[in-house]
This record gives sequence, structure tokens and C-alpha cells, in this order.
Amino acid sequence: MTAARPDAPSAASASRPPARAGAALLRLGLPLLLIALVWLAHYAHFHVDRSPVAEAVVEQARQAPDDARLDEIGHMSLAIDLGVPSDRVVATADLIVRGTALFPAYLDGPTPLTGYPADFRFGPGTFQLAAAGFGFEDILLEAYERTADARYLRTAYQRIQDFAAFELTQREAVDFLWNDHAIACRVAVVARLWRHIRHDPAYPADGLRNLLSLIARGGRFLAAPDHFTARTNHGVIQNVALMQIAAAFPSLPDSAGWARLGMERLALQLPFYVSPEGVVLEHSADYQHVGVSLLAMAVRLARLNDLPVSRELLDKSAASRTVQSQLQRPDGSLPAVGDSIVGRPHTAVTGATDGSTPVAEQPAPFPLPEPAAHVYPVSGYALWWTGDDPALRSQTVIAWAKHDGHGHKHADEGSLLLWSGGRDWLTSIAYWPYGGANEKAAYGWSGANAPHGIGELAASVRTVELLGSADDAQMHAVDLLRRTGDGAQFRRQIVQVDAQTWLVLDFVDGSASGSETDWTLPPALGLTARTDDRSFQSTEAGGRRLILSLAAPSTTRSRILRGSQDPFAGWVSVNLRPTPASTLRVTDPSARSVTALLLALRPADRIGPQLSVAPGATPEAWSIHIDEEGSRHAVTRQGARLAMDDASVLSLAAPADIAPAQAVLRAAYRKAVDAFPPWRDLSRFRARIAYGLLALMVAQEIAWQVFIRRPATTPGQRRGVLLGLSAGWIALGAWIFGIYLA
Repeated sequence: MTAARPDAPSAASASRPPARAGAALLRLGLPLLLIALVWLAHYAHFHVDRSPVAEAVVEQARQAPDDARLDEIGHMSLAIDLGVPSDRVVATADLIVRGTALFPAYLDGPTPLTGYPADFRFGPGTFQLAAAGFGFEDILLEAYERTADARYLRTAYQRIQDFAAFELTQREAVDFLWNDHAIACRVAVVARLWRHIRHDPAYPADGLRNLLSLIARGGRFLAAPDHFTARTNHGVIQNVALMQIAAAFPSLPDSAGWARLGMERLALQLPFYVSPEGVVLEHSADYQHVGVSLLAMAVRLARLNDLPVSRELLDKSAASRTVQSQLQRPDGSLPAVGDSIVGRPHTAVTGATDGSTPVAEQPAPFPLPEPAAHVYPVSGYALWWTGDDPALRSQTVIAWAKHDGHGHKHADEGSLLLWSGGRDWLTSIAYWPYGGANEKAAYGWSGANAPHGIGELAASVRTVELLGSADDAQMHAVDLLRRTGDGAQFRRQIVQVDAQTWLVLDFVDGSASGSETDWTLPPALGLTARTDDRSFQSTEAGGRRLILSLAAPSTTRSRILRGSQDPFAGWVSVNLRPTPASTLRVTDPSARSVTALLLALRPADRIGPQLSVAPGATPEAWSIHIDEEGSRHAVTRQGARLAMDDASVLSLAAPADIAPAQAVLRAAYRKAVDAFPPWRDLSRFRARIAYGLLALMVAQEIAWQVFIRRPATTPGQRRGVLLGLSAGWIALGAWIFGIYLA
């Protein structure tokens, strides 16, 4: 046998480098793979084809469609209103050209414009969304169309070019860069720009190609299933925008498919987006207006894209307009239900309901609605126009809508809003600025005048139902019952005695924390106590005052709050700016109580009425006396019978069985959400777990190096530990993706 040379490598030592490499791959490769997988879904969500459109597509888009269609779509805006008055558009555009943003509705003063992305990163969240949707550029184009000053057109073009260059380089969301609403808003603005520059030799072909490529990328985002917001009006906006792309840029290869997809997805949303009564189920008068516009656009765009229009879409579009006509006041204002903007007039949608003519927006003034009573039991609203004298005619809106999962909901079931003589008298907190201070509190019970438990959360488990309603020419009533998950019951009965007088009775039972109600007046009205904490009056407005007369147990306390931070109350968001307002807060610590409030609009020189409740009042049997200037009136209830001085008699009737209709709404909503589950931005959690995995990997490597340097460590032990570590990483991965990020 020949002895091996001392310097010759043995078979065992020769195999160590590959073995070490395999061990390192197991120890480090598995955690690094997990980190990559943690982020894979995030980046995949924002991945779309970013290749530019073909030159032939640009050339075809120069030729078709005609200018009239582009002009129509360019004015079919999906944008958020920046609050610029018509007579300030040109001046605002001139400032933008000079690099300054001046938008008093949102900003406290002039703000420099330095280019994208900085230009959609300042101001409140709603303003940032508008900016990311080309709000500045839309104003520039409006100024150009009014003045023919080419500076505005060139600036709009260059700003959109700069935005497109920035957007092309991004691989994950930056603020509102790829927000579904922002992407949708850009379509009409680019169509408007395209109409003016596509034949102008001053604008190079590469620039035109960039514009169409930006629209193509936006269309891919809007069409992506994991970007579709099926449960709210955002999804409807996405569908309308896809149809806008198809109508304005038919040469894009995917345009026809996008138009069909928009109609198909809208058909999925319609059964729960609009009730059979014509109410847009977004818990907001403002979003009723938005829904009317969106449905009218959808019908029109279907015609422009040669697509059939379903009977359901035609019927719901027409019905929603009818409801809107009852919500709209002559001055264009809307009742502050949910996320509704106060202080800004709204337009009325016009044009043929069958889509045969372009959608148009008519500004105020509008005709004063005739006296009528409308109850929408499936949707959760009552709306009364009362009074023969047009100067004193009043609008009363009562909300108890609660459609879980739908957008823009405030804690407000049982609240009422009063308007008369061209002004609000009783309102709510309205649309609080997105991302602003106290946003969470603003959506809570202190933002509306619905009865609730002291400290009750906006997200409390609860149900609400309409027990009965009654109407005649001058007198109206509703009876509502709200139940909470802990057994408390809040029953509110609202009776409009005449065009200027309302009676509200609140029966509370089983509320361990007691009860509370905040009655908020518009900011322009002050509120003072008249004699004690049971009688109050507003400041004078138009020769009248609102009198609030309270009848309540001795345990009930009332106080006036205005612009209060702690407790949070006494606010109305006017033009998306929080503004102090007078609020009467009524509280009672008792688990069971009966409270009555009389609301009366009276000439400023009148003393006004006083209220008293007969002892022993129950929800089904009560008697109330209203004393005013030497006369006494009695309002009574016995069972279903409601009477005023035994002369005006109403019979409260339960609504028809609405359970089947509501079940259809819920089933349609669930079907849409199951088909398009909401995408959740888990980047904060992904970062947390990625850092944790990295730290664990480092700790593992340190422990491993210590372990293998022990003299007694055998190869078998090393293999066993490696297998254990591998199994541990696999188990950890299963937990991360099966539980933590699920």
C-alpha cells in the first residue's frame, strides 16, 4: 500500500466547499427568499405593461374621433372641484403659469409649484387627490378655451409631460399617483388637451406618444381586477373612465375591451349602488349628485361606444335624477347628509336620459319643489317639502340609512336636517377634510343630531328600522328604532306639525352609559339660552329665529358648545374647512329616559313656543302641549293614531316588507366584493416582517458560527441543526402568508 503524501487533499476535505455552500444556501437563502416573497405581491400589484404605444396608434388618434367628441369627453369631468369661482379661473391659471398655486378653498395662501411629484404632495388630502388628477391642468385648459392664450395650453402640456415622465419611472404607489380616482380624472383632462394639440405642429410626435402612453398605462391600472374598487362609487368612476378612454382614444389596442369591461363591471355594481327607489347608497346627498352624473355619463358613453344599455341602467339613472331633484334646493345647496360639501352650490344634470344627447350640467337657480312627502324605506331616508307659502316652504331630511360596507357613512341614524327660506337652520358636521385633524371624531355621533349612548363608538354594532310613517298636506311623521349590540334601544319619533314647527321625541331604554344628542346650527347662526337650560334661540337670520324648547327629566343636562376640541363638538366643515358652529349638547346619565324637543322657526320679534310632556309617556302613548302666545295645542299619540288638537289626524303605517329588497342589495354587494376583494396596502406590515426576518437571519448566522466552532460538533449534528433551521423558516413562512399577511 502506498502512503498518501501529507499535502494531498483527502476526499472528505475536498467535499467541504460544496457542503459549506449548500449549508449557506439553506441558512441564508430561505430567509432571503421569504423577504422577497413578502414584497412580491406588493410590487406585482403595481406592475403593468409600460411599453409605449405604437406610432401608428398616435397617427390614428390624430384623425379620430372628431373634435366634437373629444370636446364632449374633455368636459365630462370626474374631477374633484377645486373651488375656483368662474370669474377667478383665468387669474388662477395665470398664477399657475407663473409657478404659484392659489386655492383659498383648500390652501391658507399662495404655494410655490415646483413640478411633479411635489405638486401633489402639499395641502389637505382632498386637494392632493385633485392635483394628482390634473386639477391644475384642467384649470389651465379652461383658461385657454376662454382666452386663446397659448401660454395656458403650453403650460398644461408641459406639466402633463413632466408628470408622465415621472410616473413612467415609478414601481410602487407614491401618495395619490395611482389612486383609482386620480387616474380616472386624468382621462378627461388629457382628452381635452389632445383635442387642442393633436394637429398642431408645435407639439412633437414624441410628446403626443407620451400622452397616449400615459393614458394606456392608466387604462391598464383601471382595468386590473386587483385595482377595481367594486364596493363604492370609486369602482363606478373607474368604469366610466374606461369608457371615456375607449370613446376618446379608440385607436388604443385595448380600448374596445375596456369599454365592454366597464359596462360589465357596472352591471355588477348597479344592483347595490342604487336602490330600487333611486337613492345612490353612499350615505350622502353630495354623492347622490355624483351618482346621478356618473350614471348619465355611463349611458351616454355606452351610446358613443356602440354598446347596448340595459333597462336597469336606464331606469336607475332616471330614478336617481328624480331623487336628486327633491334633494336640491333652489340655490343649488344640498342637505348635509354624511359626506356632503356645505357652502358650495351644485349643478343639475341635464340631457336625455337615454344617452342620445350629451350630458350637461345646469347651474342654479332651480325651481322650488312643490309640497310633497317622500319616504324611501329601503334606502333609509324621508324627505318632506312642506308649506303653501313659497317664502316659508321648508325642506326636512331624515336619515337612518346604514348600508354596511358602502362609502361615506357617518354615525347619524335618526338625524334630521332643516332648511327654510333659503338657508339651513339645522345641519351636521358635513364633509370633513380627508386626513385632517379630528377626522375620526368627525365621523362619530357628535357630527349629527342622532340620539346615541354617551361614548358610543361610530363603529358600534347596531341595526335600525323604520317602524312607521304618516303624511298629509301639512303634517308628517316617522317612527324609527335603533338597537345596539349591547341591548340598548334608541327610539326617535319626528313629527312636523306645520311648515315651521317640528317635534322630536327620543325614548331611550337600556343604555348603560346614558344618552346624548348634539343639535348643530350652521356657523352663521349663534345660539343662546333664553331663560334656563330648557329653552334656546338662534341669532336672527332673514327676520326669523330658530327656537329650541326642551322637555326632559331633571337628570337631563344641556350646554352650548362652539368649536370645542374636548369634548369634540360644535363644528361644521364649510367648503372642506372646519368652522366653529353652535351646538346644543343634551345629555342624560339615565339608562332609561324620555326627551322631547320642539324646533320652531318664528319671526324674530315673537317669544316663541314652550313645550311640556304629560307624565307617563311611552313610545306608543304620549301627549305633548305646545304653549305659544296664549294658545295651547296638543299633539298626541295613541297606538298608530297621531293627532293635532284632535283635528289633524294621521295613522302611522308600517312600511311594506323591505327585507327581501334589502337582502337583494346585500347579496349583490357581497357578490361584487367576493369577485373583486379589496386590495389592502400592507406595506407597513411587510416592512415590519421583512426587518424582523433580516434580524432573525443575522441572529441565526451568529449562532451558527458559534455552533460550528465548537470542537465537539459533528457533521451529523450540523445536518440536524440545518434541517431544523430549514423547517423553522418554512413554518415561519407558512405563518407569515397564512396568518399575518392573510
